[in-house]
Amino acid sequence: MLLTKEVTMNLNYRGVPIVMDALQGDSGRELIVHLLSGDDYWEIPDDADALIQYRCADGSGGAYDTLSDGSPAYSTDGHTIRISLIGQLFAMAGITRMQVTFVRQSVQLSTFPVEIRVASQVNAEIADSEYVNLAQWLDENKKGDTGDSGVYIGVEEPTNPNVNVWINPNGTGFPVYNGEVL
Repeated sequence: MLLTKEVTMNLNYRGVPIVMDALQGDSGRELIVHLLSGDDYWEIPDDADALIQYRCADGSGGAYDTLSDGSPAYSTDGHTIRISLIGQLFAMAGITRMQVTFVRQSVQLSTFPVEIRVASQVNAEIADSEYVNLAQWLDENKKGDTGDSGVYIGVEEPTNPNVNVWINPNGTGFPVYNGEVL
Protein backbone atom coordinates (compact mmCIF):
# COMPACT_ATOMS: atom_id res chain seq x y z
CA MET A 1 0.00 0.00 0.00
CA LEU A 2 1.28 3.41 -0.90
CA LEU A 3 -0.20 6.91 -0.61
CA THR A 4 1.33 9.57 -2.83
CA LYS A 5 1.15 13.34 -2.49
CA GLU A 6 2.25 15.33 -5.52
CA VAL A 7 3.19 19.01 -5.24
CA THR A 8 4.97 21.80 -7.10
CA MET A 9 7.59 23.87 -5.26
CA ASN A 10 9.38 27.01 -6.37
CA LEU A 11 13.01 27.15 -5.27
CA ASN A 12 13.16 30.97 -5.61
CA TYR A 13 10.54 31.86 -3.02
CA ARG A 14 8.56 30.16 -0.29
CA GLY A 15 5.08 31.06 -1.48
CA VAL A 16 2.27 29.06 0.11
CA PRO A 17 3.76 26.49 2.51
CA ILE A 18 3.37 22.90 1.38
CA VAL A 19 1.52 20.87 3.97
CA MET A 20 1.03 17.12 4.08
CA ASP A 21 -1.31 15.36 6.52
CA ALA A 22 -0.50 11.91 7.90
CA LEU A 23 -1.20 9.70 10.89
CA GLN A 24 1.23 8.67 13.58
CA GLY A 25 2.76 5.31 12.75
CA ASP A 26 2.24 5.56 8.96
CA SER A 27 4.92 4.06 6.76
CA GLY A 28 3.52 3.71 3.24
CA ARG A 29 3.81 7.27 1.94
CA GLU A 30 5.77 9.05 -0.76
CA LEU A 31 6.10 12.62 -1.93
CA ILE A 32 6.56 13.70 -5.54
CA VAL A 33 7.89 17.24 -5.93
CA HIS A 34 8.00 19.13 -9.23
CA LEU A 35 10.62 21.87 -8.90
CA LEU A 36 10.42 25.36 -10.37
CA SER A 37 12.86 28.24 -10.60
CA GLY A 38 10.60 31.25 -11.05
CA ASP A 39 8.26 30.45 -13.95
CA ASP A 40 10.46 27.69 -15.40
CA TYR A 41 11.02 24.11 -14.37
CA TRP A 42 14.30 23.56 -12.53
CA GLU A 43 16.10 20.55 -13.96
CA ILE A 44 17.85 18.44 -11.35
CA PRO A 45 21.44 17.81 -12.53
CA ASP A 46 22.07 14.15 -13.32
CA ASP A 47 25.20 14.12 -11.15
CA ALA A 48 23.53 15.75 -8.12
CA ASP A 49 22.93 13.76 -4.94
CA ALA A 50 19.99 14.41 -2.62
CA LEU A 51 19.68 14.21 1.13
CA ILE A 52 16.29 14.21 2.87
CA GLN A 53 16.47 16.01 6.23
CA TYR A 54 13.75 16.16 8.89
CA ARG A 55 12.96 17.34 12.40
CA CYS A 56 10.01 15.90 14.34
CA ALA A 57 7.78 17.68 16.86
CA ASP A 58 9.79 16.32 19.81
CA GLY A 59 13.03 17.79 18.45
CA SER A 60 14.45 14.51 17.17
CA GLY A 61 15.46 14.39 13.55
CA GLY A 62 17.81 13.00 11.00
CA ALA A 63 18.83 12.76 7.39
CA TYR A 64 18.69 9.91 4.90
CA ASP A 65 19.31 9.06 1.28
CA THR A 66 18.80 5.30 1.45
CA LEU A 67 16.09 3.12 2.95
CA SER A 68 16.65 0.46 5.61
CA ASP A 69 16.89 -2.24 2.92
CA GLY A 70 19.71 -0.34 1.20
CA SER A 71 17.64 0.87 -1.75
CA PRO A 72 17.66 4.56 -2.73
CA ALA A 73 15.18 6.77 -0.83
CA TYR A 74 14.57 8.95 -3.87
CA SER A 75 14.65 9.03 -7.65
CA THR A 76 14.90 12.01 -9.98
CA ASP A 77 13.59 12.59 -13.47
CA GLY A 78 14.14 16.00 -15.04
CA HIS A 79 12.53 18.53 -12.71
CA THR A 80 10.90 15.93 -10.45
CA ILE A 81 12.05 14.12 -7.32
CA ARG A 82 10.12 11.15 -5.92
CA ILE A 83 10.84 10.60 -2.22
CA SER A 84 10.04 7.52 -0.13
CA LEU A 85 9.03 8.83 3.29
CA ILE A 86 10.41 6.77 6.17
CA GLY A 87 8.45 5.82 9.28
CA GLN A 88 10.52 8.08 11.56
CA LEU A 89 8.83 11.09 9.91
CA PHE A 90 5.51 9.92 11.37
CA ALA A 91 6.71 8.59 14.74
CA MET A 92 5.66 11.63 16.81
CA ALA A 93 2.32 13.45 16.64
CA GLY A 94 2.77 17.14 15.79
CA ILE A 95 4.54 18.99 12.99
CA THR A 96 7.46 17.29 11.24
CA ARG A 97 9.47 19.55 8.96
CA MET A 98 11.22 17.96 6.00
CA GLN A 99 13.40 19.37 3.25
CA VAL A 100 15.55 18.08 0.43
CA THR A 101 19.12 19.24 -0.05
CA PHE A 102 20.74 18.70 -3.43
CA VAL A 103 24.54 18.50 -3.53
CA ARG A 104 26.68 18.74 -6.66
CA GLN A 105 30.44 19.08 -6.30
CA SER A 106 30.82 21.91 -3.74
CA VAL A 107 27.38 23.47 -4.35
CA GLN A 108 24.43 22.83 -2.05
CA LEU A 109 20.80 23.85 -2.75
CA SER A 110 17.85 23.09 -0.44
CA THR A 111 14.11 23.19 -0.89
CA PHE A 112 11.88 25.10 1.48
CA PRO A 113 10.58 22.82 4.25
CA VAL A 114 7.45 20.75 3.78
CA GLU A 115 5.31 20.60 6.91
CA ILE A 116 3.95 17.17 7.71
CA ARG A 117 1.07 17.43 10.18
CA VAL A 118 1.16 14.12 12.01
CA ALA A 119 -2.09 13.35 13.83
CA SER A 120 -2.05 10.87 16.69
CA GLN A 121 -3.74 7.53 16.13
CA VAL A 122 -7.00 7.07 18.00
CA ASN A 123 -5.55 4.20 20.03
CA ALA A 124 -1.90 5.25 19.98
CA GLU A 125 -1.80 6.36 23.61
CA ILE A 126 -4.28 3.98 25.29
CA ALA A 127 -2.61 1.36 27.43
CA ASP A 128 -4.20 -2.09 27.31
CA SER A 129 -4.74 -1.89 31.06
CA GLU A 130 -6.97 1.19 30.57
CA TYR A 131 -9.27 -0.43 28.02
CA VAL A 132 -12.61 -1.57 29.38
CA ASN A 133 -15.04 -3.77 27.48
CA LEU A 134 -18.34 -2.47 28.89
CA ALA A 135 -20.39 -5.57 28.11
CA GLN A 136 -17.78 -7.81 29.75
CA TRP A 137 -17.47 -5.50 32.76
CA LEU A 138 -21.24 -5.47 33.25
CA ASP A 139 -21.38 -9.24 32.95
CA GLU A 140 -18.58 -9.76 35.50
CA ASN A 141 -19.29 -7.03 38.06
CA LYS A 142 -22.69 -5.48 38.14
CA LYS A 143 -25.46 -7.98 37.55
CA GLY A 144 -28.50 -7.52 39.72
CA ASP A 145 -29.90 -4.69 41.76
CA THR A 146 -27.37 -1.92 42.32
CA GLY A 147 -29.05 -0.67 45.50
CA ASP A 148 -30.00 2.94 46.02
CA SER A 149 -28.91 4.02 42.55
CA GLY A 150 -32.20 2.83 41.04
CA VAL A 151 -30.29 1.03 38.29
CA TYR A 152 -30.72 -2.69 37.68
CA ILE A 153 -28.37 -4.59 35.40
CA GLY A 154 -29.37 -8.10 34.44
CA VAL A 155 -31.15 -10.28 31.91
CA GLU A 156 -34.24 -10.91 34.05
CA GLU A 157 -36.87 -8.21 34.36
CA PRO A 158 -36.40 -6.38 37.66
CA THR A 159 -38.90 -7.01 40.46
CA ASN A 160 -37.70 -4.25 42.78
CA PRO A 161 -40.18 -1.31 42.56
CA ASN A 162 -37.32 1.14 43.25
CA VAL A 163 -35.61 0.29 39.94
CA ASN A 164 -35.78 3.29 37.60
CA VAL A 165 -33.45 2.02 34.88
CA TRP A 166 -33.03 -1.55 33.65
CA ILE A 167 -29.93 -2.37 31.58
CA ASN A 168 -29.93 -5.74 29.90
CA PRO A 169 -26.31 -6.55 28.90
CA ASN A 170 -27.55 -9.13 26.38
CA GLY A 171 -29.60 -6.51 24.56
CA THR A 172 -32.84 -8.51 24.81
CA GLY A 173 -36.11 -7.64 26.52
CA PHE A 174 -37.63 -4.21 26.88
CA PRO A 175 -35.96 -1.23 28.54
CA VAL A 176 -37.68 0.04 31.66
CA TYR A 177 -37.49 3.60 32.92
CA ASN A 178 -39.25 4.70 36.10
CA GLY A 179 -41.20 1.46 36.18
CA GLU A 180 -42.59 1.84 32.66
CA VAL A 181 -41.63 -0.26 29.67
CA LEU A 182 -40.27 1.97 26.92
